Amino acid sequence: MFRLICVCLLTVPLCLLTVTHAAPAPPARNPSKPPPLDVLEVEARSSILRDRQPSWIGDFYGSDRFLTEADKETFARPLNVQRGEIIHLNRLDRGYHNLGLYNLAGDYKGHPASTAVVKILPGPTDRRAWGEVKALQAVGQYIDSGLLQPENQLAIVMKKVEGEIITYTKTWAESDATKKKELLNQMKVFVKKQFKDWVHEKGMAYVDFSYQNILVSFDSKGTIQSWGLVDLGYFGVFKVKSPDTVTDGQIDEFFEKQWRHIMKVNNLIVDGEIRNGSATLPGDRVIR
Repeated sequence: MFRLICVCLLTVPLCLLTVTHAAPAPPARNPSKPPPLDVLEVEARSSILRDRQPSWIGDFYGSDRFLTEADKETFARPLNVQRGEIIHLNRLDRGYHNLGLYNLAGDYKGHPASTAVVKILPGPTDRRAWGEVKALQAVGQYIDSGLLQPENQLAIVMKKVEGEIITYTKTWAESDATKKKELLNQMKVFVKKQFKDWVHEKGMAYVDFSYQNILVSFDSKGTIQSWGLVDLGYFGVFKVKSPDTVTDGQIDEFFEKQWRHIMKVNNLIVDGEIRNGSATLPGDRVIR
C-alpha cells in the first residue's frame, strides 16, 4: 500500500492537495526555460478557479504586495538538516513546483525526525517559495527554511501530517459505491470546516483541496477519525480581501462549487457516480 505522509498542507496539503470537462493536458515544458512567473500565475488562477472566482478572493497569498522584508529572508541562510529517504518525487515538466519530499534522517531543532519532513524546491528564490513559507507559518506548520547543504537547494522543513490518500486505503478498496460516497461526504465536512476557519481566522483561501492533498486515517468501524490538509504551494492559496465581511453563505457557495469541480477533475464523483480517482495529475491542473 502506497503511504503518503506529508505537509504542505492543505503540502495541505496546500500543497501533494490533485468537472465540467477536464482541459487537455498542457504541453511538457523544459524546466530550464520556464515561462515568466506572471504568465504562470494567470494560467494557475484560470486552471484552479476557472469561472468560480468570487469577488472576495484576492491575489495569491504570497503575492509581492503581501510579502515583508522578513518573508524575503526565509531562504537567505544555510539549512543544515539531514535528508532521509524520499517520500514523493515530482517532475517539473508535469507542472509541480517542487523537487520532492523527504523524511528527516535525524531530529531537528527539537522536532523528532518522525514528526517532520523536508520539501525541496527548484530555484529561483521568488514569491512562490516565500509565499509557501508564509502560508505554512500562518497555519502553524512551518519549522525552518533555507539553502539545504551541501547542494544549496531551496528547502522547507515542516511538520508532518500523518495519514493516507483515501483511495489508497484498505477501507476504500473494500467499500462499495454507497460507502465510498459516505466516506467522501465525511471528508468534505472536515475540509469545509478547515476552509472556513482559515478564511475567517487567517484571511487565507486554500482552494487546492484535491483528494491527493487530504490525508486520512480510519477507526475500527471504517469511519474517518483523523485527517489533514497538505500542500500549501503558492498557486493554491489566495488572500481573502476582507475576512471580517465575507459571509458564511458566500463561503459555502464557493466551496460547494469548488468541491464538485475538484471531485470531477479528480475522477472521484462524475455525474453523481463514484469513481476510483485519478492515478496521475488531472489535465486541468497546470501548476502545483
